[in-house]
Amino acid sequence: MNWDDARYSAMAPGAVLRRRYRLDGEIGRGGMGVVYRATDLELMREVAVKVVSEAASTEARQRLIREARAAAALNHPHIISVHDFGEEQGIPFFVMELVDGPNLAKARPSDLPRIVEIACQICAALDHAHANGIVHRDLKPDNVLLSAAGQRGSVKLADLGLALPGYGERISRAGLILGTPAYIAPEQALGQQVDGRTDLYSLGVLLYELTTGRLPFTGEDPLTIVSQHVHASVVPPRVLRPDLPRALEAVILRLLEKSPAQRFATAVATAAALRESLAATETAGDADTVAAVAILDALSRGHLVGRAAELSEALEFWRRAREGRGHAVLLSGEPGAGKTRLAREIMIQAAVDGAVVLTGGCYEYEATTPYLPFVEAFRRWVREQKDDSALRAVLGEAAAQIAKLAPEIDSRLGPFPEHPELEPHEERLLFFDAVAQVFERLARDRGLLFYADDLHWADRGALWLLGHLLRQLRKGRALIVGAYRDTELNRAHPLAKELVEWNRERLATRIALRRFDAAETSAQLSALLGENVSADFGDAVHRQTEGNPFFVEEVLKALVEQGAVRRESGRWKRREVGELVIPQSMKEAIGNRLDRVSRESNEALRAAAVLGKTFTFDELVAITGDRQEDATLDALDEAAGAQLITADGGDSFTFTHDKIREVLYEELNPVRRRRYHRLAAEGFERRRSVGGAPQYPAEKLAYHYITSPVGTRRPLTCLSGPPAWSLP
Repeated sequence: MNWDDARYSAMAPGAVLRRRYRLDGEIGRGGMGVVYRATDLELMREVAVKVVSEAASTEARQRLIREARAAAALNHPHIISVHDFGEEQGIPFFVMELVDGPNLAKARPSDLPRIVEIACQICAALDHAHANGIVHRDLKPDNVLLSAAGQRGSVKLADLGLALPGYGERISRAGLILGTPAYIAPEQALGQQVDGRTDLYSLGVLLYELTTGRLPFTGEDPLTIVSQHVHASVVPPRVLRPDLPRALEAVILRLLEKSPAQRFATAVATAAALRESLAATETAGDADTVAAVAILDALSRGHLVGRAAELSEALEFWRRAREGRGHAVLLSGEPGAGKTRLAREIMIQAAVDGAVVLTGGCYEYEATTPYLPFVEAFRRWVREQKDDSALRAVLGEAAAQIAKLAPEIDSRLGPFPEHPELEPHEERLLFFDAVAQVFERLARDRGLLFYADDLHWADRGALWLLGHLLRQLRKGRALIVGAYRDTELNRAHPLAKELVEWNRERLATRIALRRFDAAETSAQLSALLGENVSADFGDAVHRQTEGNPFFVEEVLKALVEQGAVRRESGRWKRREVGELVIPQSMKEAIGNRLDRVSRESNEALRAAAVLGKTFTFDELVAITGDRQEDATLDALDEAAGAQLITADGGDSFTFTHDKIREVLYEELNPVRRRRYHRLAAEGFERRRSVGGAPQYPAEKLAYHYITSPVGTRRPLTCLSGPPAWSLP
């Protein structure tokens, strides 16, 4: 037995620490430490002693010390009190009050008043912690203790090992999710700034679990769960527990908002809303009526199904990239194959690893915008950088060139000196090198992942720039992920030619996404419904959809809206397979769903289809008219409820899939389409400057004017735009 083994073997019942604390028996243990029931021999009282476990790392020792310090800084009846801290033979331990009762995981209440009472006590503890600059970061049932009174006992908040003190440094490690994945807030999982609202999200998860009997997001591994916390919409609790008061459901859903700004601001406000939720009364109509579109919210749309092998291959390339072997992974497949969904999972892993993640897309009806994926990526990234000095340090001498993609740089760091006029090919190379330099700097510390969606619609300049980056970043810590529809390519397509070159130089690897087989189709249906489906139902859907994942989901939504698949008594029911009317094509499935929303909603969506995959409310009103703002808002709310669009925060909306937008755009007769483009261009120009700052890029105006009726087109020289207009 070595010295370490001897030391830890001494930490057993009967041992006396520092000649004062006698260990009487083990209460529980985890990966980090062991908790003992003990006796304070000086004061002759029962206490609890937490000791670092033998298998724990150096970081675990530091975590124990953090926990002791965090708890010692607090003094609240609903937070475990720390009495003492010390070491025994070099092994750290701390002494705390003994809570002689179970944790919430072992004594789950079922009645709503008790659940709300417990939540309010947790809020009181969190309010005290937050007021003292401490964020718990690991709130879950295991860390909520109940006093000896059992079910009616008082709450004690424990395990502050991940607590973030306001006076201490931020604790995070690339590639390691600090916290429990099932209860973790999106911003914490992604290594972003946390505050008290982070704990409130975890409280929302805990409340969801207590009221429904299940977690909002589950999965086989932490990445799967974190991905859902970041991107997936939650199934409303009333779907699983119909007797839940709507006001209480509203509180839970607000706590589970992805953006901290959309949650309650404080624990006090949360507690007040919880108490009011039980006192709120409901009308009979509220309790009995569920709109057809609302039932779509009962579908669990966050699970990635049938792509385990493809994800594993892509993540292996990400691992290599972090080691300095830059590469590109190209996800190919037909529309609806799940390319963007798979890319999202890769991006989540990169974000968890602490990498910089940049994203941009290409759009079919906006081909005039040069370098669009890079424009989107850099503009979004620049908006996220609040410190001008830090922004300047990253961009360096490349700032003037990158400002061509993100004009905000010029207003924040400029003006930049003019450089001598160069030949076009030299200007392009200078610009390409500047982008490569910034990518290399961003990748240097923890890596960089750049995702470009729908590359089959990319302009030639964007493709040339991608190729340049791949060659320059071969030894960089960068992975470029692209997605494209292989059904759109022929030998003359610009992307097809670039793919040949990239493959010849071993710069990129293609991962083809095939259609699902019958078993995978059944697995997707089961994941959407949250319960297993029969083989005959899965086979029937597979025969019509041929295993296209998006088509499968649209078919299921159409069946739900028809009432052929319905929810009764907390379970899904359906008609016999022979009675099901399954759409024969993807376009028909989308059309059937559009038929079930109002004419006003369809008109608003067709106008939005002209604007692009993502659009703002102001842009849409430029087409529909200012006098119809309320009607337009109602139409968008209906479309969002039908899961045809999603609200992105602020006044921005996005079509849930490109194919929905394409169907709507193609439905417009040419005259109305051109008129909408003219109205969009004129609206953009009216709103183009707010306080003297350009709001809309000139190329966006140019595109809409070009596709307007001939008599209304404006000369392009009159569109004085930002530097992006002069891109090489």
